[in-house]
Amino acid sequence: MDKQLQGRILIVEDDVSTRRILSLFCSQQGFQPLECSCSADALRLLEEPVLAVILDLGLPDGDGVELLRKVLEEKPWVPCFILTARDSARVAVECIKAGARDYFTKPVDLAALFSAICDAVKRVNSAAPNTVDSPLTSSKDSGWLSKAGRESHVSFLNATASDQPVLMTGEAGTGKVRFARMIHEAGVNAQGPLRILRIGDPGIGCVEAALFGSAGGGGENPVRGELQRSAGGTLVIHGLEHLSQPLQSKLAEVLNSGQFQQPGSKMTFPVSCRIICTASADLAAEAAVGRFSKKLWFSLKPMHIPLSPLRRRIEDLPVFCEQFITSFCVAAKRPRLFISAPAMEVLLQYDWPGNLDELRHCIEAACRNTDGSIIGTADCPSYLWDPAKRGEGSSALVVGSARIEEMERASLVAALALCAGNRRLVAKRLGVSLRTVYNMLKRHHLAGKRQARDLE
Repeated sequence: MDKQLQGRILIVEDDVSTRRILSLFCSQQGFQPLECSCSADALRLLEEPVLAVILDLGLPDGDGVELLRKVLEEKPWVPCFILTARDSARVAVECIKAGARDYFTKPVDLAALFSAICDAVKRVNSAAPNTVDSPLTSSKDSGWLSKAGRESHVSFLNATASDQPVLMTGEAGTGKVRFARMIHEAGVNAQGPLRILRIGDPGIGCVEAALFGSAGGGGENPVRGELQRSAGGTLVIHGLEHLSQPLQSKLAEVLNSGQFQQPGSKMTFPVSCRIICTASADLAAEAAVGRFSKKLWFSLKPMHIPLSPLRRRIEDLPVFCEQFITSFCVAAKRPRLFISAPAMEVLLQYDWPGNLDELRHCIEAACRNTDGSIIGTADCPSYLWDPAKRGEGSSALVVGSARIEEMERASLVAALALCAGNRRLVAKRLGVSLRTVYNMLKRHHLAGKRQARDLE
């Protein structure tokens, strides 16, 4: 057997039958299995050197995702592979973001699992373990490369720590409702319902009744509004800029007093849900010229989270691609897919006027189009790589269509993504010196708080 593949593999699985099968197959592949059934034993066994970890999420003494984070804090170079009976895209994305190398839904394809382990071990050994540090997944930070991404992550942590009203603003497609859902699921009201009221949706009828409810005929048949239906949970008011000014003023009173009245009733009801508002407009500017309630703006301003368009945080695009691919593969029950370097370059060169919504649809289309495990350029929608099919309102950073500094920044971001943040490899790919790369990082504000190690 290849000497690179000789060593221990830690198997953390509480089901005895599954653990024995994994251990037997592990031995047949030439590895030495270390078995345990709980988090405490796994952390103890990690004191010994291991080549890889196979981790089941459903452990009796703790959360498997939290154990994954602890493993990678102790040994960030060790590839971890997740086993889960939960056919959940959210769980899979969470594991990949936490640093897992791959995930497998039970019943596990053992040949595919150990093939992935062998490939990962060879890559780690050839890259000198103890010095590998991916800029996209790190147990010590948010995983975002851009300043905007890191700032959004800090805002997310602050928002989940309280039940204060939140306002999120950003262009269409920047993921405001998705971000609101994440705040709800990680926040203090996670056990309650999450309801979304889309202002401007013709299906909701009277917005005031939809939000506050109504007393009904003579108060005998009251109808609950979304504020009551969301009790104990979170109400997302999407498209706040479309709310009429009288209702803006009424909502401001509700936020300040913590109570409301139904139209046609003198009864007062307490607000027992968290309120998250979203808007695509610049509400500060709208309030300044009188088109939006200043009182409501100042009520929401303390927890205002602006979401940047994708073109201004393009260095985070590989992270979003990973999330969208993971979600698609789990939902479609397909083996994990990967993006080729040329395809990633195409994605990084595009300016994404439709933001995350457009990226998600493009990634899902590419996943459907590919026949193998690698997404190529031709699998992506043709308007991304064929200038003749690029419509109005979309563009790519190609020669003659952008300023020199935009071209330079796009090339640097693409190289960073393709070289996993390794500055020496970036310099080689761009044909410049290492000092020039660091000057470019500083000039384009891409250095961040953490520098990736430069591998020899």
